[in-house]
Amino acid sequence: MWRRESDGAESSVSEPTDDLLRHLTSIALAEGSRTGLQRHDAEDIAQMSLMRFRKFWKSSKEPQAYIRVVARRLSRELFRSQAKAAQRLERLRALSPTPLSQSGGDRLWGLRFAVRKLEPPERELFQMLAEGLSGHEIAWQLGCREGAARVRVHRLRQKLRLLL
Repeated sequence: MWRRESDGAESSVSEPTDDLLRHLTSIALAEGSRTGLQRHDAEDIAQMSLMRFRKFWKSSKEPQAYIRVVARRLSRELFRSQAKAAQRLERLRALSPTPLSQSGGDRLWGLRFAVRKLEPPERELFQMLAEGLSGHEIAWQLGCREGAARVRVHRLRQKLRLLL
């Protein structure tokens, strides 16, 4: 499965063959699909896995095991990032007094416009809320007590309601 260059007495591995790359691609696709990702995401995982393999293939003694580990790791990272993105969207929907899906993307555009009208400290607070930080974490980052942070969040929500 390896192409070999012969330099006289010694032979060294020059690059993986197309058969090996196809086999490793099928392994990476299987690992991506096994984690419950959609087909196009699994294909992206396979591509990224092969790119990493091509970069480090000389140090890889067992390419199939290497591809499995890399594909699993990339699948987990992608799955987590998709879950975080969904959580952020839900938090943005919770901040809005009316559903964001109302009248197409107009509601979301209105929220973006309202956020632009906020003062920089308020925008920073909005970003902390969108990231899902707890009241305690927000208070720690702002350098105030938790009650004061809750008041700031309440006032921010009131201001957003007025702007929307």
